[in-house]
Amino acid sequence: MKVDARRGPQLAKQLFKKYLSPWLWVRDRDRWMAWSVPPPDRDAGPTVDILRIGTCEDRAMPNNHQVGAPLGFPRFMLEDLAAQGIEAGYQNMWVWLFEELPQTERELLKRRRKNRGAPDFVFMQIGPIYAGRHYLGGHVRVIGLRENLGKRIGKLIFPIWRVIAKSQRIAAFKTIDYAGSEALDTFLEVALKAWPETVFALYEPTSPILEGPLNRRKLDAVTAELHAAAARHGDRVHVMPRPDLGLDWRLRISNSLNTNEAGARIVGRHFADYILEQGLVRQPQRAADSGTSEQVTSAV
Repeated sequence: MKVDARRGPQLAKQLFKKYLSPWLWVRDRDRWMAWSVPPPDRDAGPTVDILRIGTCEDRAMPNNHQVGAPLGFPRFMLEDLAAQGIEAGYQNMWVWLFEELPQTERELLKRRRKNRGAPDFVFMQIGPIYAGRHYLGGHVRVIGLRENLGKRIGKLIFPIWRVIAKSQRIAAFKTIDYAGSEALDTFLEVALKAWPETVFALYEPTSPILEGPLNRRKLDAVTAELHAAAARHGDRVHVMPRPDLGLDWRLRISNSLNTNEAGARIVGRHFADYILEQGLVRQPQRAADSGTSEQVTSAV
């Protein structure tokens, strides 16, 4: 009887693909990347329409970084605004790097969804990724492996991350080169022209508790660039200070950078307070037309 020598490796490959590959590499589906809230009814009461630009900082992570984690601070921000009687619209534009920002008005309106109109407030959570330290880069399988292993070992990931962070300061390498803020400047020029009444805020990057995950020198350089960009583009572009989370591990996940649900609640309240303090809430159009805008403002 003749045995096909190829059958064994093929069978092993099929079994690996069916049973082990999902366990190791496959990430949970990201349900929140394109999550949005429709534009508010401008005649119904005080409103604000928000566009957020960034990546996974908007999640309430469990013990470790997970793309499939539930939505975090945007949910709490909208809840806090609603408690103040303010109807908010929300849209997320997923951007990792300055170079991925829209560089033309046509691209901006396409990604914004032109039928929404101009937002009242745009805040940008980008920049820290340039300072990230990594061993194996950002390949989708590496990210999947990291998230799956962290999810399966539970709270043991916290002491493991302390070891990882110490080794990152010595052996890790950065996978992303920082070429300056030219693309950020172009985006701001385009967006300020396209939306002449919109206020923009460049969010000050959060510092991790552990020293390893981010290169502090590079993080400081990116933060300085954000301040410089805001100064270059006039009074409609601000630097938004980050909330004070201190060194409280009860608010962070194992990488000491992303927030859990408790931390996300604080960040959400911080954003809601900032929107109110900056006067970004719009009055009802009917009330403004009838001359009762002062009452609306005082009610907010």
